[in-house]
Formats: sequence, structure tokens, C-alpha cells
Amino acid sequence: MIRYFYSSLLKLKNHSMHFTQCMTMIALSLLFAYPMANAATISSNETEKNKESIETKNPTVSHLDSLQKYGIFLNEVVISSIKHHRDLHLEPMAATAFNVSDLKSQQINDVKSLSQIVPNLYAPDYGSVLTSPIYIRGIGNKLNTPAVGLYVDGVPFFEKSAFDFSFSDVARIEVLRGPQGTLYGRNTMGGVIDITTSSPLKRQGNSIGLTTGSYGQLQATASSSQKLSQNVGLALSGVYNSYDGYFKNTFDDTSADKRKNGAGRMKLDWLINDAWNLQISQMVDYTSQKGYPYSLYNDDTGRIDPIDYNDDSNYRRLLSSSGLRIHYQSKKLQFTSQSSFLYMQDHNGIDQDFSTASNYYVTQENNMRNFSQEFTANYQVNKHYSAIIGAYISSENTDRSSDMSYYNYNFKTLKDRHLPTSGIAIYHQSTWTDLIPNWTVSAGVRYDYSHAKMDYQSFKQPFSESSTEVLNVHPKNSYAQWSPKVTLQYSLPNKQQIYGSITRGYQTGGFNTSFDTEADMTFDEEYSWNYELGLRMHSLDKRYTAELTFFYIDWKNQQVYKLLASGTGSMLQNAGKSHSKGIELSLYANPINPLELRADIGYTEAKFDEYTYKSYDYKDNYLPMVPKETVSLNADYDWASPVKGIDHLIFGLNYIGTGHMYWKEDNNTSRGYFSTMNAQIRAAMGPVTLSLWGKNIFDKQYTAYYFTAFNNGYGQQGKPSRFGASINVYF
Repeated sequence: MIRYFYSSLLKLKNHSMHFTQCMTMIALSLLFAYPMANAATISSNETEKNKESIETKNPTVSHLDSLQKYGIFLNEVVISSIKHHRDLHLEPMAATAFNVSDLKSQQINDVKSLSQIVPNLYAPDYGSVLTSPIYIRGIGNKLNTPAVGLYVDGVPFFEKSAFDFSFSDVARIEVLRGPQGTLYGRNTMGGVIDITTSSPLKRQGNSIGLTTGSYGQLQATASSSQKLSQNVGLALSGVYNSYDGYFKNTFDDTSADKRKNGAGRMKLDWLINDAWNLQISQMVDYTSQKGYPYSLYNDDTGRIDPIDYNDDSNYRRLLSSSGLRIHYQSKKLQFTSQSSFLYMQDHNGIDQDFSTASNYYVTQENNMRNFSQEFTANYQVNKHYSAIIGAYISSENTDRSSDMSYYNYNFKTLKDRHLPTSGIAIYHQSTWTDLIPNWTVSAGVRYDYSHAKMDYQSFKQPFSESSTEVLNVHPKNSYAQWSPKVTLQYSLPNKQQIYGSITRGYQTGGFNTSFDTEADMTFDEEYSWNYELGLRMHSLDKRYTAELTFFYIDWKNQQVYKLLASGTGSMLQNAGKSHSKGIELSLYANPINPLELRADIGYTEAKFDEYTYKSYDYKDNYLPMVPKETVSLNADYDWASPVKGIDHLIFGLNYIGTGHMYWKEDNNTSRGYFSTMNAQIRAAMGPVTLSLWGKNIFDKQYTAYYFTAFNNGYGQQGKPSRFGASINVYF
């Protein structure tokens, strides 16, 4: 393992990590080295004096209360994950956390935006909210259930079509990298994204906001967070977002990706007494958009033709999530009950040949309902031992119908699928602290059982004639798995740490709703063993922090996305063996009070070890949709009271780099390293904040997405440069 980590560092130079990135890593490492090396020489008394001096002299800190109210600056906060109930930075895992200030400065407005700033997280721009696959360390799915879990106020989102929504009144976001199945269960083989909205008991006030920008962008937001009584608070928020689209369909000179979205959110927080708390959350989101901005891709030149197709393509989605959280807390026990319901209904229409010829057109309807109930108890037996136990149950029903018209052959196919799935799980994790001074050992295990069924009917219907049933089958299957995890952690002075972990990752099998033969109707479970070694260090005053993580994933039965040979859809099948290995580095520096620097860099090498499809052998080929590098460099400068009437003038720059990546298993088509630059200027004037912003300000041209169908390659251009202005008023 140690030899692998060392060789991986040496290999960075031999891969596509650019010279400027390496120099940046070295420079930032040197920047961190001196203050952290000298941190140990500072006594606790000197630290308190320094802290007191900083709070007195720093105008930002001295105006903390008002700035928190206006959402401009937040001091360091303790981030507690929903399962661990303690500071996330003390947990032995690779994790990235963002507060309100981070989200504003880095213009994080949705889940896809996180791929710009989290090491080894990648979310391709698919061209529609129909599906939003997310990959962490190379693990992810374009079809069926996601391999990265998403939670919003404790409500699990088990459908990728529900991942793409506008953020509203978000308080913090935590991204846990690596399998989290021991505590979170299925769909977390790659990691977890946990989103928490603001509590009306912790923050009160009102706000309205308006944003306008290039390509007809218009966004309006409003929120109100109030205490109804001393112990009851209610938060309401809403957002409307629209734009005219970035790409034109030359066939009729209309937008190929126009989008409108409206959402509302409610959160009721009731502190029943000192021990009991109840939260009710509700979100409703509706999206209507044109789609898809695809056109022919020339494999030889790497150029994408103008968009030119004749049949209207569109997508509409209604999404609703409901949550009831009951929490009990005493000195030694924390108990949580989380009841959740997720509903999604959508419609998709797509010109499947993406040409001016009327060859293929598909419509699809989905109706999904998911209910889940989870009980979790955290118990602190004594100062040396604590435990987490939990139980989980879920029930999901999905109805899916599709209609594909073959105009060239004067018939269409009709398919109806009903997919009920149910599951139960129990889990436990024990933690022993300081039985040996400075050492902490955790061991956990989860048992998952799920039962899946598919009622499948297909029909063939010549135009102007009655339909004929082609297939009527009712396959069912059950899946069960134990998922263990062991972690060893050594605590350095001042809450610094070194840790290592071994974790079993697991993703349940299931049914393909599109297939050419009955043999392709099902796909099996996939498994992985994950090895991780991490280091966290910081200076005593927290002005400098560094996190370094090495990982290796040994993968079996990977679920691989494949297009059907007929070209009429896609499916999942299992590859034999794969592996993924890499490094993650996160650096933060606050060398002077107004300046904050942040670097998040990831490197991943993911390959097939055993995978044969028909007559093709993909051994040693790179996994598709896995960029070798992810680079985020962020700088914010807060100029306090530059002129009379302006409290703060904040300048922000964000460099985003995405590494070389292959689009398919054959590795014949790829995209090279590319980078974009974002910029922002914010002026805080009492309760008013004005912002000028730009994204991809140098108008970098790149391919955002690529796929094949009917023996053709299709691509989607990346979003061009956009500029805009925002105003937010807090009262």
C-alpha cells in the first residue's frame, strides 16, 4: 500500500497533470509548511491572545453579528453530519463541507456546481435534468439507481432525475467521499452529498433577490425565517429561475435548451423541550425545458456540427419531497427518527435521431413514489466507548411507459413497466477512544436486504392498426449483503489526525427497462473493497489547513452503461473486475485577514482489469466518464469599508480544471484537459448586497457530453461565457 502511494505521486508528472497545477500544489504546500511547522511552538495562552487580537483588529470579525444576518460572512462553524452528530472534521473520512459564505463566493447554485470544487467529484452536463449522474472517484451510474447518495434535510433522493434542482435557503453542504454503506446503505458506494437548509430557530430574517444575466437569465428568490413562538420557528422560501438557452436549433432557429424552473420550500422547527426537537420539511419543484442540444460529432476533428433536428424535444418534471424528523438528545444518548417521502412525475420527448429526417421519436412517462423510515441512536457509554445503531425500511414504486416511433418502418413500439422495490437494513458501529493514548478504533457493519420485481409488457403497433403484444414477463429477484468497515485513527496535537480505513462498498442489482434480449433484462450486484489513508493538519489559529487522502478501490462486477445493439436505448451490464486509485489534496490559507485561498485537487486512475463484451476485450482500458484530474483554485479578498457607504467589497476568482477523460469503454474518443475561470465582485451595503459575476469568462470551448447512437457520435458543447448582476436585500 505504501509503495503504491509513493509510486502514484511519481506518476503524477507522467500523466496529464499540467505543469501549472504542479507548481500551484508546490507553492501552496510551501505556503502551508512554515506556519504549520511553527504552530506547535505556540502555547495555548499565546493562541488565546492572538485570537483576541484578531477579533479586535479584524473589521470583518468585529461586525460578525450583522454580517451573519446579511449572509456575507460566517465565522468557522461546527459541521455535524446527520449520522455522526459531531464535528465532521473530526471524523476519519475524506469529506468537504461548505457553509453559506462558501456557497456564495464560489457561486454554488445546484448539485452539478459541486463538481467544480470537490476533489474527484464529476457531474457531466447531460443537457437535461432527466438524469444527473454523479461520479466520485470513478464510481457512478448513468442508469437506474445512483451510486452516490443525496440527502436534503435527511430525506434520501433515490432517483438521479431528482438530483438537478435549484438550491434555496441552504445552510450547509457536506460531501463524504468513499463508500458510506455502513451508515447510509444502498446507493452510497461512491459517497454521500448531504444538504441542510436553514433552521428558523437559528436564523431569523427575510430576504429577496433578483439576478439577471446573459442568454435571458432571470432568477428571483424570496425567503422568510421567523419564530412563531420562543420554541417554534417557520422558514419559507421560493425561487424562480429561467433562461432562453445557450444553443440554437438551426432547423427552426429556436432554442435547443430553454428552461424554466420554480420551487418552494417550507421548514417547521419545534423545540418541544430541552431534549426533544421536531422538524417538518417540504419541497416542491417544477421544471420545464427544451432539450436536447446534441448534434453530430466528428471523431477525427473533435468538432461538433450545428444543432439541426426537426422534431420537438422537451422534458417536464414535478418533484416533491417531504420529511418528518424527530430528535432526542440527552447527555449520553441521541435518538433520531427520519420519515421521508419522495414523489416524482416526469415526461420526456426526444428526437432520437437528432437530424432533420423523421426517423425515430421517443416519448417516456415516469411516476415514482418512495417512502422510507429510519431510526438511529448514538450512545456515549463512557469516555472510551460510543456506539451507533440503526434500522431502516423503504418501499418504492415506479411506473414507466414509453412510445418509440420508427417512421422509416411505419410502426411504433409501446412499453409499460411497473417496478416495485422494498428493502430493510440494520446497522451498527462501535468506536473505542484512547484505550491506547491518542488512538481511536471504529468497526461497523450493515446488513441490507432488498426485493425487486418488474412487470414488463411490450407491444408492436403498425401505424393506423391495432397493437400486438410482443413480450409479457414478470421477473423478480432478491439481494442481500453485509457491508463492514474498520477505521484506525491516530490523533495528533490540536485535533490533527492520521487515519486509515477499509470499507466494503455495495450496489444492489436490478432490471434493465430497455433490452434487446431477455438475457439482458437483469444485471447483478457490484462490490468493492476500498482502502483509504488520510492526513489532516492545521495551524493553531486555523488560518492554514491541509487534508491529504490516498485511496485504492478494488472493484468486482462493476455495473457498466451500454447502448443497445439496436440503438433504441441503453442498459447496464456487469464487467468482471476494475480498479480505481488516486490522491486528493485540499488546502486552505488565510495569510492576512482580508484574503482567503483554497485549493482542491484530485487525481484518479480508473481502469478495467477484466471486461469482455462480445468480441471486444477492454482490459487495461480507462473507465469512461472519469476525468484524471479535478482542480479548483479559489481566492477571495474582502476589502472592509473601502469607501463611505460600502461595508465590504469582496473580490472572488475561481479557476476550474477538468482532466483528460474517455467517453466510452473502447477509449477511442476522449476529451483533453480544459479549464474555465469564474469571477465575482460583491458589495455589501448594510442590508443590501450587489454582485457582478461572470462564468467561463474567457469563453473556453469544450465538449460537455458525448454519446453514440445508430452508429453515429453525438456531442454537446460546453456552456459559453455568461455575465450577470444580482441584488439581494436582507431585512
